[in-house]
Amino acid sequence: MLSIAPIFEGKCLACHSDQSKFSRYYKVAAVKQLIDDDIAEAREHMGMSKGYPFNSRHDIDRDLEALSEEIGEGKMPPKL
Repeated sequence: MLSIAPIFEGKCLACHSDQSKFSRYYKVAAVKQLIDDDIAEAREHMGMSKGYPFNSRHDIDRDLEALSEEIGEGKMPPKL
């Protein structure tokens, strides 16, 4: 059975979970605030800390459709 967990781990969990890994720029106060705000918004839209099904405001089908759209439009994952 193919697991998609490595895809989420490599592309999503840095912002959508409590497993965030920060760059060295995170130590700069203004940058830290921007990153913190972005991560808070990401987790609000779809929290992935507790695995699948993800914590969100919507049902699973809508979440998967939203993921597909965001990825298809090149909005996610962000290019860093």
